[in-house]
Amino acid sequence: MESVQAMKQDDGKKQVITGICLILGSAIFLTAMIMKFSIHSIFDFIFFVTLAGTGMSLIGAGYSDWLKGKGPVELGVDQESGFIESLPRKMYLQMKTTSEFEADLYDFSEQSYSHVSEQLNASHKVLTKLSQWTSNSALRPAHFTVYDQSEKPVYLIEKKGGFGWRSYVKRASGEYVAYTTRTKNRTTGQTIYKYIEHSQEKWVAEGDHFIGHMTLKDADGNAWAVMKRGAINTEVPESFQSKPGSLMEWNRNEQVPHSLLAFMFIIQFHDSM
Repeated sequence: MESVQAMKQDDGKKQVITGICLILGSAIFLTAMIMKFSIHSIFDFIFFVTLAGTGMSLIGAGYSDWLKGKGPVELGVDQESGFIESLPRKMYLQMKTTSEFEADLYDFSEQSYSHVSEQLNASHKVLTKLSQWTSNSALRPAHFTVYDQSEKPVYLIEKKGGFGWRSYVKRASGEYVAYTTRTKNRTTGQTIYKYIEHSQEKWVAEGDHFIGHMTLKDADGNAWAVMKRGAINTEVPESFQSKPGSLMEWNRNEQVPHSLLAFMFIIQFHDSM
C-alpha cells in the first residue's frame, strides 16, 4: 500500500501539471478575445478567467501537497467520531449547488440528520460560480466540513483537484484518518469506491456509475445502504423532487457511523460534478 507521503507528492505533481495545462488552455480564449472582439467575447472571457483561475488554484494546491509530502504525514487512528443512533429506512440526500457545494441527509419530514458544506473564501466563491458555467467544477480542489445532527463538526474532507478522484478525511481536530479511491471492476465494468483507513478498506461502494445506483458495504461485505442518484420515491416530499440528490435506502439503520456518512457525501460530490 502506497504511503500517505507518496500519495501527497503524487497528488501535488498531478495538480501542478493539470494547472499548467489549464493556464495554457486559457491562453487560447484570451487570444480569441483579443484577435476578434465581438458579443461572443464575453464567453471567451468567462472561460479564460475560469480556466486560468482553476489552473492557478491547482498549482497552489499541488505545490502545498508536494511540500506536505516531503514531511511526515501519517494516518492516525480514527477514534470513531460517533454515530447516529437510528435512521429512517428511506431518506433523501439533497444537494444545494449555489456558490458552494452543500448537501443534507433528510428524512421525509425534511429533518436533517447530517450536513456537509464547502469552505470557501470570497475569491473562491466567484471561481466556483464561474466553473458551473464551464462545467469544470470537478477539476478544482475543495475543502468540506461534515456536521452531525447538532451541527457539530465531525470530519474535514480534502478533495484533490485535477482528473484524479482521491480525497482525504481528517478528524475535526485536523488529523488525517482515511482517504478514498475510485477504481473499476474489470470483470463487470462497475465503478468501485473505497474508504481506506491505514491499509484496510473500511467502506466500499460498487455500482453502475451511469445509472447511479451504488451499494455501500463494510469491510465484511455487509450491505448498509443503497444509494440511488436521481431516484424519486412516491413518499418523497414534493419539495425534494425538483432538486438534485440521491434516494437512500438503508439495510442497516442502527448505529450508523459518521465515517459512512462522510464517504457517502464524497461519492455524491464526485458523482454529481
